Amino acid sequence: MSAEAWEHLQLLQDEIIDGSVVIPTTWSIDDIFYQADVDGVTLTREEALEALGDLPEVFDASVGTSWDTLSACIDNVVRARP
Repeated sequence: MSAEAWEHLQLLQDEIIDGSVVIPTTWSIDDIFYQADVDGVTLTREEALEALGDLPEVFDASVGTSWDTLSACIDNVVRARP
């Protein structure tokens, strides 16, 4: 995992602990890999962790978190590739 991605996850952890961020459902890296496969995308473990860490960034309270939300996170990671 890149230093930047690790830093992002640590910040997210701190925000969850202090109550400023709440993720209403639980998703795992396996869910990210599953959805990436459905989307026809291959991710590294680091990319999958980055996508999982991006869930709060794309969360929309009016629709919740769904497989489409995971696809959006995966798409963001793929678009950020060099």
